[in-house]
Amino acid sequence: MISIKMLDCKILDKKASKLLSKGSIAITRDDSSESADGSRSYEAEIQLEDFLPSLDSKSVVLELTPDIAGTVFLHFPNVKDTSRLDSTVKVFFQDAIWSEPDWFDSL
Repeated sequence: MISIKMLDCKILDKKASKLLSKGSIAITRDDSSESADGSRSYEAEIQLEDFLPSLDSKSVVLELTPDIAGTVFLHFPNVKDTSRLDSTVKVFFQDAIWSEPDWFDSL
């Protein structure tokens, strides 16, 4: 079974926790991909309010709620084609919080 959550989010600087951008995130969890240790596979994309190519290939803090935030790596798949100005960002989860079993269900 595939579960999808869509919500607003914030992108924060890792060092100063300064707000860099806001956006909408779509997170997909494939429940059939649960591993032996109970971890699951997640995919996510953010639609940023602004086109910020400076965030490409950067680790930042993704805040989903005041209680659910952690480090992610961002990648703009189409950053080379600046004529498109596509603000869709691929998210790669990095922090230990994203391995916790309850974060997705608590959204």
